[in-house]
Amino acid sequence: MTTQSISPADIEKQIITLVAENISIAADEVSRDSLFEDDLNYDSIDMIEFVMQVEETYNIDVTDHQAADIRTVGQAIDLLLGKLS
Repeated sequence: MTTQSISPADIEKQIITLVAENISIAADEVSRDSLFEDDLNYDSIDMIEFVMQVEETYNIDVTDHQAADIRTVGQAIDLLLGKLS
């Protein structure tokens, strides 16, 4: 996927959709403020799969430390945007 022509708003929508699809809920139930563990019931396996999907989709590398620091959907989006800039 080429990410040079994708706007930050589009990336945010894509990540929210990915988060929702991974746990079979509607995207409108996910926001930047959603906590992966507390609000979305993501477990460690869900997070590993999510990070791997983001790495593959956007051709980036997320370190274990960076992945462990992700608590909210917004943090995941901001990390991705930072790596793409």
